[in-house]
Amino acid sequence: MPENKDKGWIELVCESKKILKNELERDNPNIRKVTQEIETILEPIGQYSKEFHIHCVGYAHIDMNWLWSYQETVAAVNDTFITVLKLMDEFPDFCFSQSQGAVYDIIRKFNPEVFNQIKRRVIEGRWEVIASQWVEGDKNIPSGESIIRHMLYTRAFMKENLGLMPEDVSIAWEPDTFGHAASIPALMLGGGVKQYSFCRNGKEELPPLFLWQAPDGSEIIVNHEQTWYNDPLGTHNTIGLLKYYKKSNIKNWMLVFGIGDHGGGPTRRDLKTFEEMKKWPIFPDFKFSTTKKFFSSVENNKSKLPIIKKELNFIFRGCYISKNLIKASNRFAENLIEEAEVSSVLASQNSNFQYPFDELKKSWLSILFGHFHDILPGCGISSTTHYHSAKYQETAAVSGMIKTNALRIVASHIDTQYFEKLADIIDLSLFSMGAGAGVASHKGGISDVNHSTDAVKVFTVFNPSSWERNEVVYVKIWDSERDNMKKKTFTAFFADGCSVVAHRITDGMLWEHGFVELAVPVSVKALGYTSLAIGITGEVNEYPIGSFGYPNFEYLRDQEEGKVVNCATPLEMSLSYAGKYGMENDMVKVLFDKNTGGIKSLIHKESDVDFVSKGADMLALEYTLERSDGMSAWKIHLLKQPSIKLIPTSFKPVIMNSMVSTYEAVFKIEKSEVILTYILKSDSPYLEINLKVNWFEIGNDSIGIPGLRVLFNSDLHDSFGIYETPLGSITRKVNSGEVVPTQKWSTIHGKLKNKDEFLEAGCLVLNDSLYNSFIQNNCIGLYLLRSTYEPDPVSEVGEHEFKIAIQPYIGKVKKDLYIRSGMAFNHPLIPVSTDIHTGTLAAISNEMITLLSENVIVTHIKKAENGNALIVRIQETEGKATKFTVSFSKTLAGKIITAMEVDFLEREKNVSIEVNSNLLTLDISAFEIKSLRLISA
Repeated sequence: MPENKDKGWIELVCESKKILKNELERDNPNIRKVTQEIETILEPIGQYSKEFHIHCVGYAHIDMNWLWSYQETVAAVNDTFITVLKLMDEFPDFCFSQSQGAVYDIIRKFNPEVFNQIKRRVIEGRWEVIASQWVEGDKNIPSGESIIRHMLYTRAFMKENLGLMPEDVSIAWEPDTFGHAASIPALMLGGGVKQYSFCRNGKEELPPLFLWQAPDGSEIIVNHEQTWYNDPLGTHNTIGLLKYYKKSNIKNWMLVFGIGDHGGGPTRRDLKTFEEMKKWPIFPDFKFSTTKKFFSSVENNKSKLPIIKKELNFIFRGCYISKNLIKASNRFAENLIEEAEVSSVLASQNSNFQYPFDELKKSWLSILFGHFHDILPGCGISSTTHYHSAKYQETAAVSGMIKTNALRIVASHIDTQYFEKLADIIDLSLFSMGAGAGVASHKGGISDVNHSTDAVKVFTVFNPSSWERNEVVYVKIWDSERDNMKKKTFTAFFADGCSVVAHRITDGMLWEHGFVELAVPVSVKALGYTSLAIGITGEVNEYPIGSFGYPNFEYLRDQEEGKVVNCATPLEMSLSYAGKYGMENDMVKVLFDKNTGGIKSLIHKESDVDFVSKGADMLALEYTLERSDGMSAWKIHLLKQPSIKLIPTSFKPVIMNSMVSTYEAVFKIEKSEVILTYILKSDSPYLEINLKVNWFEIGNDSIGIPGLRVLFNSDLHDSFGIYETPLGSITRKVNSGEVVPTQKWSTIHGKLKNKDEFLEAGCLVLNDSLYNSFIQNNCIGLYLLRSTYEPDPVSEVGEHEFKIAIQPYIGKVKKDLYIRSGMAFNHPLIPVSTDIHTGTLAAISNEMITLLSENVIVTHIKKAENGNALIVRIQETEGKATKFTVSFSKTLAGKIITAMEVDFLEREKNVSIEVNSNLLTLDISAFEIKSLRLISA
C-alpha cells in the first residue's frame, strides 16, 4: 500500500489476518461473516483505498491482416462489435473505446445495421471513438505527409459518418506500435491530437505519464501503459495501479482491458468480475470509464509532469528491414501520389482539368491502411504481402493515371511551335505512332508511348520539386525499324536555341517496335517545366569511337558562348589495370577495383579530398547469416558466421559518354544473383548504385536467417549519424552496428584528414525504398534483404531492385542539402511526350515558386479539401527561427488575394500573413512544420 496515514494500519492488518486464520481453522468456517468483520476492522484503510481510481477502459485490439487474411480481419471486426453491443445491452454502465478509422469503415460497408447501432451508442456516450488515425500505424517508416493524411481523412470520416469533431477525438491510440519518431508530437498536435497512449518504447524506462516535446516545442501528454492492452479484469490489476502510483504519485490510473490482437474485446466474465470488485469496500475505486475521462482526471497534474524530448525507440529493429516488397511499395506509392497531387494542381490551374479529390482520397486510404504496425514493419504472413501488393497496384494505377493525364494536359497547353523549323534539318524517317504503349508505367510512372505523328519528337520535362534542378533525363524514341534506330545519332534541341547531342543509353525491340533510349541534360525551374525536341541528325559512324567502342565526345551546349557540357566521361584507362577503372564529372571522381567490384577512390573534386582510405574498398556487398533465435521478422540476431564479402564474377564498363557512364558487376550468392550497376551522370553530385537481386535464399530454424547488405567504408573519424524522420531529422551517436530507422536518406558525418588538417565532412547515402541504416566506426551501411521465416516462411523470395546513391560533401551538417537530395532522388524529373502545337503557356517556364532561405523548404503542395485554395506545406530544417519570403507564380497559384496559416486539418489559425503581389512574408520557428492556405482570385 502507499505510505501509511495511520501508524495503526499494520496492526489492523495483523489483527485481520489473525481473525481470518482462526476462522479458517474451524470445521465449518463462515467466510461471509468473517469477511464482514474484517471489512469493519479495515475501514480506515478502505476509506483511503477509495481515493485511488481505476478507469476501466474496455477495448478490442484488432490487428489488420497480421496472421490472417483481410477477409478474416473483416469477420473479426464484425463479430467483435456485435459482442460489444450485446454486452452493452446487458450491462448498462459498461463503456467501450475503439480506435482505427479503418475498422469503422469496414463495419459501415459490410454491416450497416451494426454501424447504426454503434452510432446510437456513440451519441449515448458509452461507445468512445478513439480513432484519430486510419490505423494504429507505424510511427517511424511512413512519411510525415502520410501521417498528416491519417488525421485529415480520419477526421473527415468521423465527422461525416459519426458527427464527431476533432475535439471529440483528441487522442492518438498506439498501444502496440514499434517505436515513435521524435517529430510525432508536432505532427499529432497539428492534427488536433493532444493525448497519446502507447505500450512499447526502447530499453530506457519512461514515466507512466509525461509531456512529450517535439524539436519544434510542440507538446502532448502521454500515457505509457504499465500493464498491457489485453489485460483481463481481476484482483491482479491493483499491482499495476501501485506501480503506476509509485512512479507518478497520481491516484487516477487507466486500465485497458479486453481480449485483443484478433479482436474479441471485453468478455462477460470481465464485466461480472467488475460488478463484484466494485462492491468491495477495502479496494480501489473501479469504474467503467473512457480515455477522455481518464485524461481529464489527470489534467490538473499536467504542470507537474516530467518533459521528455527525444524519440521513443527502438523496438524490433528487424522490422526496419523485413518484407522489402511491402516497404518498397509504400515508398513508391507515397512518392507517386504526392506527384499526382502536385501535377493536378498545375493542370487544374491552367486548364479545365478537375482536381480528382475522390480518387486521390481513395488511393491515400489504401496507402494508410498499409501503415498498420504489423503490415508495414513486415511481420505479417504471406497473404498480408499479397493483399498489400494488390492494394499498391491499384493505388499506383489510379495515381499514375492522374499524374499522366494532368501533365499531358499541361503539356498540351504549352506552345511548342518553335520546333516546327527543325523539320528542315532532321531526318523524317520515324514511323512510331502508338509505340511504347504502357512502357515504363509499372511503378505508376508516365508511359514512354509516342502519340505524335511529327518526325521531331517533342517532350516537356516537369520538375516536381520546389527548387531548380539541373539533371540528366532519359527519353525513348520509337520507330518500326530497329536497324534504323541503331544506325542513327540524335540531337536534343531546346526552345532557348541551344542544342546538345542526345547520348544513346540503350536500344532494342519491344512489342514489335524499335526504340532507342537517350540521355539529355536539362535545366528546369522550381515546380516548372522545359520543352525539348529530339531529332535524327546523323549516322553513328560519323563520330569518333571511344576506348570501349562507344561514342566518346565533348559537345557544346551553347556553341556561341563556347560552354562545354559537364561530362560524366570515363577516365583514360587500361583494361588490364584494375585500379584505373573509373569515371568523373565536375563534382566527383571515382575509381573502381574490377577484382572486388568495390570503390577504390571517391574524390570530392572541389576540395580534391579522397573519402576512401588508402588500400581500402569503399563499397562492400555482404552476405550475412544470422542465428535462429525466434521472432526472425522482428529481431536481428547475432551472426552465425562472419559476414562474407561478395566478389564479382564479372566487372565491365557498359555505357560511356559525356552524359552518363556506367559499370556493371555481377555477384553470385548461394542460389541468388546480384547485378550491381554504378552510374555517374553529368551535373550529379552523387554516384548512383542500382542493384537488381534475384533472391532465392530461404531461412529456417536449422539454416538461420540469410541476408544481404551494402556497406560504405570511409576515411571519416569521430563519426556520428544523422537520419531522416517523418518531416524531420535526428542525430544519433550509435556507431556499433545498431540498425536504426531512417527514410529517404542517412549520413555519416565526422572529420576527414586532408594533408596536415582535419576537415569536417560526410557521406550522404540516399535510397529509393529502404528504411534502415547502421554505422559501425567509419562505415555506414544498409540492409537490403533478410530472409526471415516467421511468420512468413518465404518472406523475400523473388526479384528486388534497389536504387542507392553516395554523395560526399565537405563542410558542416547541411540538413537542407540532405533533404533536397533525398527528395530529388525519390522524385526524378518527369519527361512527358507531346507534339508540336500552339499553346497559352511558354515553352520554358519561369520559377513557379521562389524561396531563398536555405533552411526553409516547401515539402508539398495540394488543393485544399474545401474551397478553391491551395495548401502549401513548409518545413524549417536547421533549428533557426526565420523570417522568410516565398513567392508563387500565377501559373501555379493564380493571383493570391488571401493567405492564412492553417493546421494539418486545414482549419484556420489566428495568424496574419502579409501578401504583396503573390509574395508572402512570414515567420517560422525552429523545426516548425507550417501549412498555408492560399486563396486566389
